[in-house]
Amino acid sequence: MKRKDLFDLTDRIIVITGGLGQIGRQFALEFIDRGARVAIFNRRIPDEA
Repeated sequence: MKRKDLFDLTDRIIVITGGLGQIGRQFALEFIDRGARVAIFNRRIPDEA
């Protein structure tokens, strides 16, 4: 069994707060890669907006 299979998040919904930083982004990408649906929330408006 692969390590990735141990943490299958297919059909799970993950909510990430403070998602503008690199850590939040990396978590989001990893959760998406494992099959989760991800919602990212943050209090600040990104500078690129």
